[in-house]
Amino acid sequence: MTLNKKQLAWFRPAVAVLALAWAACQGRAQTPNDYIVNQFDDGTTGAWAGNYGNAPITIEFDAAQDRGPGVSPGALKVIIDFNLCSGNIQRDFERVISPTLDLTKYTKLHFSMKVDPSSSRLSDWGAGAFGNMRPHIRLASWGGDSNLGSAGGGAQWIGTDAYGSWVDYAYTIDQTLNNLATRQAMGVWGFDIWSGWGNCAAPIGHTNTVTFWLDNIWFEFNTNTAPPPPPVLSLVKAGPSGVEIIMDDKADQWQRNAFVTPAGSSYIWTGQGGYPVTYSCTIRSFPSYTTHAGFEAHMYIVNGDTSGAGNTTYGATDWNSPDILIFRLENVGGGLAAQIQWKTNYPNANATNVPVRVNVPSALGTWSVTFTDPTNGILSGPGMSPTNFTLPDEAVLNNFSPSSSYVQFGCFKNDGANDQHNMGIYGTFSRAQITGPSGTLIDDSFNGPTLTNNNAWRITSGSAVQHIPPGTQWLVDWTLPATGYNLESASVITGPWAPANVTRTYLGAGSVHALIPLSSSSQTFFRTVKRPFVKLQVLLPGETSAPNTVSGKTGTPTEQAATVPFNITVNAVDQYWNVVPANDTITITSSDTLATLPPDAAVFNGTATFSVTLNSSGDFTITATDVTDGTKTANTSSSVHVP
Repeated sequence: MTLNKKQLAWFRPAVAVLALAWAACQGRAQTPNDYIVNQFDDGTTGAWAGNYGNAPITIEFDAAQDRGPGVSPGALKVIIDFNLCSGNIQRDFERVISPTLDLTKYTKLHFSMKVDPSSSRLSDWGAGAFGNMRPHIRLASWGGDSNLGSAGGGAQWIGTDAYGSWVDYAYTIDQTLNNLATRQAMGVWGFDIWSGWGNCAAPIGHTNTVTFWLDNIWFEFNTNTAPPPPPVLSLVKAGPSGVEIIMDDKADQWQRNAFVTPAGSSYIWTGQGGYPVTYSCTIRSFPSYTTHAGFEAHMYIVNGDTSGAGNTTYGATDWNSPDILIFRLENVGGGLAAQIQWKTNYPNANATNVPVRVNVPSALGTWSVTFTDPTNGILSGPGMSPTNFTLPDEAVLNNFSPSSSYVQFGCFKNDGANDQHNMGIYGTFSRAQITGPSGTLIDDSFNGPTLTNNNAWRITSGSAVQHIPPGTQWLVDWTLPATGYNLESASVITGPWAPANVTRTYLGAGSVHALIPLSSSSQTFFRTVKRPFVKLQVLLPGETSAPNTVSGKTGTPTEQAATVPFNITVNAVDQYWNVVPANDTITITSSDTLATLPPDAAVFNGTATFSVTLNSSGDFTITATDVTDGTKTANTSSSVHVP
């Protein structure tokens, strides 16, 4: 996770809005279906621990504080020693949630908080308030979709009402958040505290110790038994082919994502054996500056030796990486500006060196950064005169001559106070090029059926970075939530209906997008339908699910060794082999009578993994049977060979 200086600019104007959003109370008494995270009545901290950030943190049980309603008094006491002079600007603490929660079944996260009145207060933001607290649920690694989501980018303001008094907060879980189904397999849950930004001479954040207590943390069960409304369909003309970078995360106002040069090659201008070296991108679609201020497209040219391996496919490498040169095209100041930025030896910070900045009339067209020698370059693009820029000799010599480097072509949401004015907006790259004195390193117009047909591009996000292949005519969208729904099509409205012919689907801003290719049919009708769970599917190692095909899978089972465990996947599916949300209990059997089989277990959200050991030599099958509902058709796997 990163913190960007730009991330803090929205706090002051957002205070009133967030304070209103959190003027909440417990709401109702807890019920047996609510999930209690911690009431801190057992004399322990409940496995809470510091996880991220360099501010010293102490987490302890405090029997003298209590909000209830646990059977015994107690609360979690957190002490954080912030010091802006040493760069302590953030602290994260969290705990593992077990068992796994299905977030679609819960409407709110509740917690109670009390702040020690002697705690450091923000010297600028919030008129001396405590600051902001960000609840989050995340998977194994940080990403733009890690927050529960709110109008404030996942961060909530804790005001002066919490000083010396318990305050109850209720946080609505946005059911349209991207990948909410994947969040059901969450790893950890916790809070962030941000100190603010500044320096010793002019601090605008916490500069000393803050102490607060948490109690009564729980998820509110959805007591509304009525099913959610069905998804709403819409049909829109597809944009240009290429690579769309889509702002798909409500909770992240600083979302940046990109496609990244293939591994194993050097892309830095000083490593090409001569000059000129040119980096180019062609932009085919870009939002208007009048309605989408802040949105940008960019090329990040990064020293891979110093950036760290995890930043290569991380959208915020501009903040994390110490040595980077940036081409930025941004809707700013009521117009559009193109500029070069750079920084060296400066991790966890913005690039503030700007050798050239030009106001330009349009984003559409080809933009190029050409180096004529190690320190001199030319910025050129549509509607502007080529403009020279110069970098310091020592910056290039000491920081832009690495053995490893990479380039990201991407976009930045940058919608200020996370007011969502750039939510769902995208920019499209129709070509990316890197050329040097010895020839072409990269030249891709993305004219294949997949993004990686011409080059082994890497991506920073599986949902925000989407290849739109040539021949895509339409996008059929349907709104979320749409759990269990599938898209069908027919040439006449009375049917027959069958799975729709789509290139693929991807998640967007609160909806699903299906790519529709060229069709010889004069008309096509579409609908979403929630198909029932009718049978099981068993996938062996080497096999992959292939819904809407005859067999429902592709691949060949991998040979297994006797007495060595391996995993199989069991899916609850409809008649077309689409996974259907279900929680039935499954039993596993095998034609190997000596096999070591797993205990019965339930599928979660329609799928489960089981460990099986075959103890004989020969060819064997594995069968999954639904023990909850005998009307569901059992499934026997392909044959797997054991030598």
